[in-house]
Amino acid sequence: MSEQSEQASQSRSIDELERLVQHFVAAKRSLSSTALVARAHDVVTTARHLVEESAVLSAKNAFLRQGVLEEANVLVAVRDGLDSIGRETDVDFKAVIHQLDLADNRLQATLAQLLNTQVDTSELHSRGATADKQKTLHDFIDENTHLNLIESLRGTIDSHKAAEADFQHSQDSFDDQIRLVDAAVDDADQATENRDDLSPVPPLFQALTTHATEMASLLSSLVAHYDLCTSALKHTEGGGEAARQANPSSAYDAPEDSLYKNLPLGPMNEQERQEMLAVVDNDAQEVEDVVLEIGERLSEMEQTLEQMQSLSQAVRLRHKLLNRVLDQLSTLGGNLPMFIAAAKLYGNSWNTLKETLLAKAEELASLTDFYDSFITSYDSLLEEVDRRHAVESRMQRIADKARREIEALYKEDVAMREDFVRGTGEFLPRDIWPGLVDTPRRWEIRAVSPEIQHESLRNSGEQ
Repeated sequence: MSEQSEQASQSRSIDELERLVQHFVAAKRSLSSTALVARAHDVVTTARHLVEESAVLSAKNAFLRQGVLEEANVLVAVRDGLDSIGRETDVDFKAVIHQLDLADNRLQATLAQLLNTQVDTSELHSRGATADKQKTLHDFIDENTHLNLIESLRGTIDSHKAAEADFQHSQDSFDDQIRLVDAAVDDADQATENRDDLSPVPPLFQALTTHATEMASLLSSLVAHYDLCTSALKHTEGGGEAARQANPSSAYDAPEDSLYKNLPLGPMNEQERQEMLAVVDNDAQEVEDVVLEIGERLSEMEQTLEQMQSLSQAVRLRHKLLNRVLDQLSTLGGNLPMFIAAAKLYGNSWNTLKETLLAKAEELASLTDFYDSFITSYDSLLEEVDRRHAVESRMQRIADKARREIEALYKEDVAMREDFVRGTGEFLPRDIWPGLVDTPRRWEIRAVSPEIQHESLRNSGEQ
């Protein structure tokens, strides 16, 4: 071989060694991605704990949510049942009030008739009393009777209103607690956008494992490339010394000290070495892209982990809020007997008050019937006055006729007595009959008691 050819060969060997050292240094540097892969392993481990925790909490949340719904449905049913008591009582109360209104309207109409019916006061004057005003039938009734009855009715109605207010206060408290439970359930539902049985955490974890697997595979290719660079240096004259000079930080370590430092060095001919160098040159062009891809995948994993942590935090928050709903349901359940007792008390109170109101309504109707009978009796009294006046007139006519007939008989008897005395008086001694010259007995027909002023009573009654 000529000197010129030898120089050219040495120059190619130097260029080849420098290029191989550069590939080795780059491969060595790329192995820093091991830390990224280790971080990916930590991310997957952390994510696995999140998946397990989310799965457990999601199952608990689904169970709690179903239990909350069932309890809420029971509470709504109880609330509707209690509310039906109020509605039925209200309908019943309005029916009784309508009955009372009819009875009161009838009473007021009767009272108005009593006020509009004037009576004769001449009898008062005849007995020496002084009438301050024209009297009506209303003046002859005890007004306190119906006023006290109406006032008693108002008191009973007020008692019902007070009981209704207490019942409504209990119902409002029940509603407030139900609204608090509903609001707490809404807060729990809004804590996570997804439903408990459709959690996105498992798919995200699957994406993480895919990234971690790919990163491990990429790291394996980098290690293989580094190992290939190491092997190439081993089979290249001056490779070890060149690696030390190019990588001073590893001066105490042989360039072949790697994960594969125990790899046995086998024989290799020049053709095989050239093929190996070609592979090294080809792979070296992809090292930077592989390192960049490992970093990008880790970045995506970090973002995915943050998303999983956020979702897991939401699941934990939902679990906490659902437990708070259970606490509120427990409180509401403890108060439930009080709400039921209030409804029963209201119903029992109304049943008692209803009997009282119906009894007073009957009493009101009876009082109205009594006043109506009073008016009817007064009308009958007017007819009785007319009848008595007619009888008295007939008696007066008979008495007048009798007085005239008696007077005529008296005069006729006087004349006949005088004629008798004149015809026989000189023949009969006076003491033969003491009543011989007596006048006839006088008869008088007169009323035993004073006459009543019937006409004025009739006139005033018709006003």
